[in-house]
Amino acid sequence: MFSRIKNLFFVAKQLYGGYKWQIVFLVLLGFLSGFLEALGIGVLIPIFSFVVNKGEIGSDFISQFVFQAFSYVNVSLSIYSLLGLVVFLFTLKAITSFVFSYVNVRIISDYDTRMQQGIYKNALAASWEYLLKQKIGHLERMIFTHVAFVTRLFQQIANNIIGFTSFLMYLFVAISLSYNIALVTILLGFIIIFIFKPFFSKTKAFSHKRRKAEEEMAHLINENVVGIKTIKANGVEKKVIERANIILIKLRSLRIKLNLTKALGSIFIQPIGFLFISVMFVIFFKKPGFDFAVFIAVMYLIQRIFQYVEKIQGSLYIINEAAPYISSLINFEKELAEHKEQSSGEDKFSFKEELEAKNLSFRYSQDRPVLSRINFKVKKGEIIGIIGPSGAGKTTLVDILLRLFAIQEGELLIDKKPVSQISFSDWRKNVGYVSQDIFLKNDTIRENIIFYGDNITQEDIERATKSANIYNFIQTLPKKFDTLVGERGVLLSAGQRQRIVLSRALARRPKILILDEATSALDNESEKLIKESIDLLKGDVTVITIAHRLSTITSADRLIAIEDGKVVDEGTPEALLKDKSSYFYRVYDIIQ
Repeated sequence: MFSRIKNLFFVAKQLYGGYKWQIVFLVLLGFLSGFLEALGIGVLIPIFSFVVNKGEIGSDFISQFVFQAFSYVNVSLSIYSLLGLVVFLFTLKAITSFVFSYVNVRIISDYDTRMQQGIYKNALAASWEYLLKQKIGHLERMIFTHVAFVTRLFQQIANNIIGFTSFLMYLFVAISLSYNIALVTILLGFIIIFIFKPFFSKTKAFSHKRRKAEEEMAHLINENVVGIKTIKANGVEKKVIERANIILIKLRSLRIKLNLTKALGSIFIQPIGFLFISVMFVIFFKKPGFDFAVFIAVMYLIQRIFQYVEKIQGSLYIINEAAPYISSLINFEKELAEHKEQSSGEDKFSFKEELEAKNLSFRYSQDRPVLSRINFKVKKGEIIGIIGPSGAGKTTLVDILLRLFAIQEGELLIDKKPVSQISFSDWRKNVGYVSQDIFLKNDTIRENIIFYGDNITQEDIERATKSANIYNFIQTLPKKFDTLVGERGVLLSAGQRQRIVLSRALARRPKILILDEATSALDNESEKLIKESIDLLKGDVTVITIAHRLSTITSADRLIAIEDGKVVDEGTPEALLKDKSSYFYRVYDIIQ
């Protein structure tokens, strides 16, 4: 138990340590609120004594304290002055509770937002190698579901602050009035919590299973939304629905078990409390010196104490239910910190002569070498075509050029300077990228070209779209640049989408443009337009294009062929076509 409490405090410190002063303030408000309520209840004793004893004050310490306080401020003791005091105390308690609630809501809302912002920021700052391994929908679940549980626990802690402080105040007054009843109550409370301890473990186990099932369901939904066209084209909707139904039925079963477990652990608290009060009344009623007013106050305080025992028990259920989500979120944050994209460079980007790869090697694991001692040079303004079979390492090389992967062996130099000395942000501002996987927001053509680039002007947009051979088409649209493209650009053809993405890259005036099989899924007309766009960039922009379709790189200045992670050929398209042993000749001959 001590180990669990210690671990709980460690986790709480890790999650909520930044709010320690706000929590201290809530504790002070909680003590004040509890004190005022307990005192207000205590003042009921002299009221009862005043009525029952016909104007006489009881001998208990609260009645005597009130009598002396009234004498000190020179206020006559009457039923009206006592009722006025009770109203004043409970009004002050209500104001304190309102201030507590207001501060509590502000703190919880701020915490929730900061947690979501922090996780999203750290996820986007993580390394590409780490992000490649994440499931679709995982980040969304972390930000909304897991953070919600962490925030809910913080809310519970805040609520328990006022509950626990009130509990202490009630207990203090109850002990002052009747210590033996109060001590028996405390003992009974601990016994109740101990008896229901197995329910806490079951709650945690069910919650862990529910978390796994929810993650599986979220991944299934996101995965199938992305691939809905393939699902419908293959007519497998029923199979996908069956798979989803299995998980949903499992979730329903776990929700029922969780709620029943929590219900069984709390429904007996109130009956036990009333039974305890009845037994105490039977025991003490016949004893000499029995003070009915004191007993009523003590029983009310005991009843309130049992309510807080029930709240503590409910909190333990919430803690155990939230534990798997909190553990998963903490591990995720730890992973993000460990896999943060590292950049030691601070220099500005400069490209005057050439980009050079010297003995570049890369492997995903010890038994998976992808690139082996790659060497080539790209002069400023050249158009270079990189060709090779699938799995040769072309895309991995692109990721290294984009500095998404850190260089493991060898060097990547620009004007003889290691690219690691250049800041990430400045490198990526000057290196444009167009992928075969088209990414468009469900927004206007204009916003998709600007793409968070606040310094991109209308002139930049028009220049880029003209260079990408898409300007004339945009002018035929009713809303021109303000035309919506739909989800993932579904309202446009593949060629139009690709040319808008190319416009996005060109609007940033890149010094180097990398095209990763950008025409692999296009029709001949769209490919021709893209090829014309690329040819127009010759001399102004250095273009490195990865291509399966050889027609897009026949006008390149040089070709670099990669097989099994190694450079096997390099030269102009014309020269390689004359070399019957070259990869370009073999593939070109097959196509012909």
